[in-house]
Amino acid sequence: MQGATFADKSMMRPIFSVHKQRIEVCWSPRNICPLSVEHERWIDEIRDSFTIAPLHQMPN
Repeated sequence: MQGATFADKSMMRPIFSVHKQRIEVCWSPRNICPLSVEHERWIDEIRDSFTIAPLHQMPN
């Protein structure tokens, strides 16, 4: 969560998860319960937003 102010982060909480033998952390809205279906959906959405385009599609 880049550019977040302290007030923004005070409304969030870190969520740690293991994915493909890596520990990942992201900031989750406080109203999402860890390990719930909603949380898993939210983590998948965040993870998908971080996917990197193949090198041949990267702009110069």
